[in-house]
Amino acid sequence: MDYEEPLDEEILRQWEEHMVGFAPDHMFTFQVKSVDDMVLHDHPLDRQDGVTQTRVRGAWYVNVDDGMSDEDSKISFMVLNPKDELIVHTLDVKEGIFAFNATMKGQYSFIFSNEQKNKRKWVTVAYSSDNP
Repeated sequence: MDYEEPLDEEILRQWEEHMVGFAPDHMFTFQVKSVDDMVLHDHPLDRQDGVTQTRVRGAWYVNVDDGMSDEDSKISFMVLNPKDELIVHTLDVKEGIFAFNATMKGQYSFIFSNEQKNKRKWVTVAYSSDNP
């Protein structure tokens, strides 16, 4: 008999609220080493002439290896705007959804933080930006 983990009701609520019609522009997997951060950057408004805001949406999850405990699969996730202001922040979770309106030109930073010693993590992210 196959075991299926119950779906997280909060993730489902967030998906229904923010992700209807979501089709990622980018999807990739990367490693976050133990006690380290992986920082990804994007400039969503800089590539759209005349646009004053764009909707940035995405989802991510930690790829779970056999034998990895639920606690071992958790990371923290943050998004900083071009003024280095925190606009998204989640602590110690194994998956997440983010959605916000980018209203400033410049670099947005997406930070995946692995605070565990001797536990590297593989994270998969799907991401898009479009006009609201």
